[in-house]
Amino acid sequence: MKKKKVGNSELRNFNSYERNLSAFERMHLKQPNANVVMVAQIKGIIRAEHLKIIINDLIIKHPLIKVKIKFDNRGNAKFVTSRVESPSIDEFPRKDDNFWKTIVKEEISEKFNIESGPLIRFKLLVGKELIDLIITSHHSICDGLSIVFLIRDILELISAPQESVENRLNPPELNENSIPVSVSGGILKSFIMKLINKKWEKEKSRFERVDFDKLHEQFWVDHNNNVHVFKLDSNVYSKLIHKSQKKHVSVSSILIALILKAHNSIALELKGNHESIISVDFRDYLKPPAKETFGKFASAIRPKLEYDTSISFWENAQKINEKIHNLLKLENIFQSFQLNDFDPNLIDAFWYTKFGEISNKFVEKFLKKMHLDEVYHSFILTNLGKIQIEKHYGNYILNSIHGPYIYSDTIEKYFGVITLNEEMFISISYGENTISTSKIIKLKNRFLDHLEEMLYSE
Repeated sequence: MKKKKVGNSELRNFNSYERNLSAFERMHLKQPNANVVMVAQIKGIIRAEHLKIIINDLIIKHPLIKVKIKFDNRGNAKFVTSRVESPSIDEFPRKDDNFWKTIVKEEISEKFNIESGPLIRFKLLVGKELIDLIITSHHSICDGLSIVFLIRDILELISAPQESVENRLNPPELNENSIPVSVSGGILKSFIMKLINKKWEKEKSRFERVDFDKLHEQFWVDHNNNVHVFKLDSNVYSKLIHKSQKKHVSVSSILIALILKAHNSIALELKGNHESIISVDFRDYLKPPAKETFGKFASAIRPKLEYDTSISFWENAQKINEKIHNLLKLENIFQSFQLNDFDPNLIDAFWYTKFGEISNKFVEKFLKKMHLDEVYHSFILTNLGKIQIEKHYGNYILNSIHGPYIYSDTIEKYFGVITLNEEMFISISYGENTISTSKIIKLKNRFLDHLEEMLYSE
């Protein structure tokens, strides 16, 4: 980090920071399963009191790690920093190499108080030589890649405490002025949106904190999350990259082809209409680009994909690659921003209606049309890529980062992929009430079998 001091005037300005939430961020506020979790294993001991100092310094750079949500009398929401406590940092003994799984599963289901904040928390599992740093954030303030940047910033400061924080990176307000394409949809769409909001106005409900507490509690009575992770070592990873370049197929497309082939191998039926979800990082498309700002800058495309057993693996991978490429258009990447035209209370009502806290026929029809009332997707893939982050930080060594870990009741499995120092970590989040752990293990094993076949075939 640059040696740049932050003066008292800048600290005072920080205390007054606030900005409006876009509907793209708002959509997660009343969602009972909105947590995003990342895990870093670090060689070298970090204690909670030391990490607290570092986090307080980093608040200057990344204001969203110390915010709450403030609602006005019409239900509009703002990120606000005033009168917000610093994020909690809890420390536990590192019982064994798998104890992090227990904590991650708890963190996925542990709610945030969005109206008092903050919307991020930290846990340290401290062993004799290793620690697991577990960061849990509400999805409204960030994506998985933002947490990776935060981990890097923590390690840079903790290994060189004489250096000070860089200038603040204010996350841009996500609206028509900052995105590179219009999502207004023209006169017809505007007319339809007005009709929808007018209809909602007649049935409008306002929701209090007690309503969300009840919703959250009932959701996690009915759902049970689990996680799994495995690694491709540097030798396998280098061969994978070589094949990707030789065949002119992206790594993500190869991974998807392997996932789909593994589904076939264990006769695991694809959900819905075979529509998969592929995460897309749009931070560099924004005006100005968000770059390494801490915020939510990930959307998704939804290609219909399946594995065709009548053609070769590479023909499948190339077809998948082409379908994904054809969907990577700005209007698809920013499609979710059409939610900005909805009444904000209607967005909240999606969750209360979906989980039975209120009855609203209009919202129920919308949820059904959007397939938000069922397990409709077999998987989502979030490939954070090969991250530009060092392995060594003074006396500390970053052994691994894995995640994001999330839970979805409409997606059977969530694959998170991240490459660190020529090693690829693949995490899987899933619900035990949707797919068993034994099937997840079978799927992973067949994935690895097919990967080996692909790497060592001509």
